[in-house]
Amino acid sequence: MAAEKRRRSKDLTADLSCAVCQDMFEDPVMLQCGHSFCESCINKVWDSEKPPFCPTKDCRQTFSARSYIPNKSLSNIMQNVQRGPSSERTPGTKQCMKHNQPLKLFCQEDRKLICHICRVLSKHATHTIVSPNEAISMYQGEMETTLASKINHLKKLQGAQKQEISNIQDKAQSLEEHIKSECAKMRKFLWDKEHQLIQQLREESRKILEKMERKLSSIERMKEEVQKQISGIQSNAKDEDPLLFLTDLMDEGKRRQASESQPASVVVSGNLSLGVYKGPLQYKVWREMLSAISLGLSHLTVDQKTAHHNPVLLKKLTSIKHSRVKQLSDSPERYDSSLSVQGSLGVASGRHYWEVEVENKTEWSVGVTRQARNRRGQFDMNPQDGYWAIVLNSGNEYWAQDSAPKDLRLTMQPKTIGVYLDYEGGQVSFYNADNMSHLYTFTNTFTEAPLYPFFSPYNNRCQNVEPLKMFHLKLPKF
Repeated sequence: MAAEKRRRSKDLTADLSCAVCQDMFEDPVMLQCGHSFCESCINKVWDSEKPPFCPTKDCRQTFSARSYIPNKSLSNIMQNVQRGPSSERTPGTKQCMKHNQPLKLFCQEDRKLICHICRVLSKHATHTIVSPNEAISMYQGEMETTLASKINHLKKLQGAQKQEISNIQDKAQSLEEHIKSECAKMRKFLWDKEHQLIQQLREESRKILEKMERKLSSIERMKEEVQKQISGIQSNAKDEDPLLFLTDLMDEGKRRQASESQPASVVVSGNLSLGVYKGPLQYKVWREMLSAISLGLSHLTVDQKTAHHNPVLLKKLTSIKHSRVKQLSDSPERYDSSLSVQGSLGVASGRHYWEVEVENKTEWSVGVTRQARNRRGQFDMNPQDGYWAIVLNSGNEYWAQDSAPKDLRLTMQPKTIGVYLDYEGGQVSFYNADNMSHLYTFTNTFTEAPLYPFFSPYNNRCQNVEPLKMFHLKLPKF
């Protein structure tokens, strides 16, 4: 019985639909062959095709001139269908925008309210149609499940955000203690400096934490709002008119889908300026207050076995520059494609600091490398290949050779580069040693002992003739 009803609905839909636009007739006209079309549809067909013909697949009759007459009988039928039974008109109910009829049915496939004409004369004729009350029982549970899932997602975000806040707080506390211990031996002269650094750290962590707290509050508000939506759905499902409630439910579903098309919420993370607060603080302050500290620099030598065969090693292996003439014999341990050399100081523990004079040079590389790295052939100078370095190119382009190279955009050209290595702390920081301003910090877990200083003066390109000169600062143990 139901199948027969759907067949009849489908047949009626075909009889009352224009073969051109596949929609209900509007201002139907009849051709000489007896077939009918919307007046605007047949005019569009004849405007693009000559001679005039019937566009019905089984007809295709041609005519000597454009000619048709209004199909008044079909117009009357369409008006009666669109008017619908008077018993179905309910004051105050929502009306179909297309047919001006009450929206008293629900299409499951399209998830929307429709009128009785939509059901008969459109694509809905072959769809599953239910009453609004039946639709409510089906989709209320679905909506509640979706919102409950969103609640769970927000709870996870909340937990992750709290963990990020805890991490920053712990790191800030650890750095604060480090600053205090570094300044302990200079307490008489350094109270003002210690106070300044701690306040700077606290202000930086406060700004980061403010962003995180705002994000946490936003997550909590979102969670509360979703909980209110669930409560509202449960309450309105019992108290409101089913038709109005279902309409609101569908509108809310569309708004939710639109909002969920935006990028997903993410946890706010932050990093403190590790290299500003943790590094060779005693030496940094000593450069600012020469009378307050008496630590000295010693010469840092290079390992001649690793040197490219073209450099000139000067002053008992404490300086290096390029030579156009081969200086050293070939060896498997040498760099063969890069004018580079490793330092002789192998670091497997502790904290170390050294300086490299780079004044009057237009190109150079300075950093740290693993001993196990292959020095033969071409290689990428980045942490993945065992190098933590900064470089100067073209006289004024300073780059940190991280996994993604970072443009340092320096406004002042350093004459001396300071390198700080904390093996256990997994930190390599670079400074402009002229004023001890922080340039860049790499963080890593060092497991391949030992690590070695790395230098490259680059080739002699007329203006790059000056050597690199190395010095080592012995940092005290605490």
